[in-house]
Amino acid sequence: MIEALAVLYGMLSVAWFLLVVSVCVVVYRATRLRSLPWIAAHYLIAAIAFVPSVYLARHTIFPQAQEITHPLPLTPENLLHAVWMCIDSLSSLLLAIIAFSEVAFLILKSFPETRSLLLELLLKAHQRLRIFGTALIVLTILEPTIVFILHCLHPRP
Repeated sequence: MIEALAVLYGMLSVAWFLLVVSVCVVVYRATRLRSLPWIAAHYLIAAIAFVPSVYLARHTIFPQAQEITHPLPLTPENLLHAVWMCIDSLSSLLLAIIAFSEVAFLILKSFPETRSLLLELLLKAHQRLRIFGTALIVLTILEPTIVFILHCLHPRP
């Protein structure tokens, strides 16, 4: 039963990623918003990397902690988990900055008299969209490598 639910979850996750990519492509064709290719690329890479990542995770033995101590011991597994959390958080932050900078650009384009510090910061981010988008793609590609490294450290026989 758990195997069937895991397969269903995987299929729904990939379907969600591909749905977001499809919506980005359709909206981009109609509006030519500069942030949509970056968002679509992020979700497309995530969809492609999802299946191998889940496969590697299912074939990896994760070490069980005997006792939880504070602070956590500095082991390769704990360090990789911290790096994975940083990569995941930064990619989510960059995705939000890219999306909100496009919204700020549209607001300032529609209502030029509107001024605020937040809109100005987001407009500056929109001017550097290529840098933010490239960083997002690099982080999205790096995320599955953590699972691969863990699999290399602890392969299941």
